[in-house]
Amino acid sequence: MRKIATILAGFVALFAFSAPADAADGKRPAVRSVCETGFRGQPAYDAKCLKTGTFKSGAMLWLDNAAADRRATCKFAVKAGIRTAVRELTIDIAYDNYRNHNTVIGYATAVATAECKALGYKIKK
Repeated sequence: MRKIATILAGFVALFAFSAPADAADGKRPAVRSVCETGFRGQPAYDAKCLKTGTFKSGAMLWLDNAAADRRATCKFAVKAGIRTAVRELTIDIAYDNYRNHNTVIGYATAVATAECKALGYKIKK
């Protein structure tokens, strides 16, 4: 029983004295970036963390998905429409990264339309 009490006392001492030692050495806590703590719609976040997407961004948004996911999206597009299917697959990534996320999704839709037609799917617009 005495060994357990000694071990517990050691842990208490370790955790109790580690915090003041960090503050005493004069180091300030790490400042977190607005990209880590901010949110979309906050001017500083929008200015620093969001990019303006291009056609290449949209193409890569589509092509970065696994081939099986792209085929499944093409299959879904037969009934739901290609715009709906691509938006469902890519909206989270586009919204989190691009100021013009709707435009980037439109570019991804153009690339998806070409690929789905090449795979033989008769998709709706």
